[in-house]
Amino acid sequence: MSDICPSCSHTCLTCYSSSTSACLSCNLTDNRYDDGAQSCPCLPGYYDGGGRTCAGCHLTCATCTGGAANNCLTCPNQTTTFRNITSNTCACIAGYYHSGGVVCSLCHYSCKTCDGAATTCTSCEPTLKRTLVSQRCDCNIGFYDDGFNLMCQPCFSTCRGCNGPTQTDCTSC
Repeated sequence: MSDICPSCSHTCLTCYSSSTSACLSCNLTDNRYDDGAQSCPCLPGYYDGGGRTCAGCHLTCATCTGGAANNCLTCPNQTTTFRNITSNTCACIAGYYHSGGVVCSLCHYSCKTCDGAATTCTSCEPTLKRTLVSQRCDCNIGFYDDGFNLMCQPCFSTCRGCNGPTQTDCTSC
């Protein structure tokens, strides 16, 4: 019989000598917690990369299997971050875009979806009488944006096109 104690699993602070993976205690400074089942899993927001200390998930993930943005298992609260899980990525929901932080930013009112900036539209809502033109959701011919309503407003009957701010500001007849 050897007098040398075997090393504990990298997840344990202390362990049973008969089973090095059965933890007696966990090192909380390693972003681990005692689950009461003799193991020390990573805290939410961290993942086990094989080292003693759990590494942080990508900032957009609540839980993950790795540090990349496409390794998310769950996302932070959708009602506060406007993110939803799609193919292991916590992507911004329609009408919002990734602006660098955890919380997605709101697209310009004229955009159905946008990317990179509020006014860089990637799609428009056709029922609002808008069409995508050079990354903007312009009003269809015969309609104008009054700056207040989501839906483009009809031009005055004598106008073929108008640009507002009123329906009689014709651009063509």
